[in-house]
Amino acid sequence: MRLCTKSRERASRNDRGQALAEAPIVVIVLCCLLLMLFQPIAMLYTKMVLGQTAASLCRTLATDDEGHDLKAYAQSKLEGLPQGSAFQVPGSLEVRTSGGPSTPEVRVEVSLKQRPLPLMGFLVGTNTQGLITVTGKASCPGTRTNSTQSPEFEYPSLGQH
Repeated sequence: MRLCTKSRERASRNDRGQALAEAPIVVIVLCCLLLMLFQPIAMLYTKMVLGQTAASLCRTLATDDEGHDLKAYAQSKLEGLPQGSAFQVPGSLEVRTSGGPSTPEVRVEVSLKQRPLPLMGFLVGTNTQGLITVTGKASCPGTRTNSTQSPEFEYPSLGQH
């Protein structure tokens, strides 16, 4: 009986360093998984900010006759985004509008480009420069139409376009 316990003690002494050898592998895998989660979070955050910017621009365009610079206004709204290429590539902001105060419907589309992180770049569809286009859209009725309904803004789904 005593012989059997001694062999178990020897076996457990031999395995004591096993966890120390496996820990770096587990830590590296967990860190890579966390980094892979960062890209979709950054993309969804950018999508939400673009949707809010498009809605704000839509309201402005529906009530403004003076033709203010909407791209500068959109840029000021997007200053809340971090200045990394994972959130926005500098100079990639595009603002497309249609309609105005006297039209039945005003539409605004705000888009910018993001550079995916290296771990996610192969999983998402990128263009030839390796960039992803993220878009926010909004629409509302013009303020000078005979519409009695309150402005309803259409937000796009959070998927990519």
